[in-house]
Amino acid sequence: MDKYEFTLNILEGITSKVNNEDCILALFTGSNWAINEKIEDLRKVKAQNVPMDIGFSFMGGKILDVEKIKRELDPKKIYIEKDIYELNNIFHGYSQVVVPNITMNTLSKVSLGVIDTFVPNVIWGFLYKNKKVFLDFGCVRKFNGEECKNSVINNQVEKHIENLLKMGAVEIETKKYVDKILPISNGIESLEKAEKTVITEKDLMNLSHTNRELHIRRNTIFTPLAKDRARELGIKIIKEN
Repeated sequence: MDKYEFTLNILEGITSKVNNEDCILALFTGSNWAINEKIEDLRKVKAQNVPMDIGFSFMGGKILDVEKIKRELDPKKIYIEKDIYELNNIFHGYSQVVVPNITMNTLSKVSLGVIDTFVPNVIWGFLYKNKKVFLDFGCVRKFNGEECKNSVINNQVEKHIENLLKMGAVEIETKKYVDKILPISNGIESLEKAEKTVITEKDLMNLSHTNRELHIRRNTIFTPLAKDRARELGIKIIKEN
């Protein structure tokens, strides 16, 4: 390996780490109940300038409209069942996992430590490493969209949910993904402390995607591109005296 190739490999490794620092992996299992609403929630999360890749369980790939999900979320990478052999790369490549349609099969497997397929392995691994795991339990609380009339089954479902929450998973609900996955901040300290008089598009791009409010001095000037970027990211600009 010559010096040029060696340097390229180093730069590629650095770029990969930077690009994946806040990247989300959305995993889809074998339920299509309310899937359009859940995809829309994920799309809103990604619209906050958050990189997002996707993965499918074996049944998820069979039941769901994979092409539509790809069009809506436009991921750079897509994982399927055979990528169970890429777990170490997945654990290091993403900061958090989101499962918008977890099924009873996947829920019970992770709860009981049965990690024999791709999606349970990823969820278990992220919890094991104390990384962020967001789970929407709507599909197991309403099987095929219907409330369960069997109290024993209800108790079993809730026990598994409780177990995963104790493991460190965070529950998310439809129409509330953005607020839960990207917590609202009380302002943008980096710009406030600098007391900048001119805010550029680059300033906004360098901010954490968790910020939703920008408190600035009344005489602060925004460039036209900065205003467009603020609207795109959904950042509320608050001018203070």
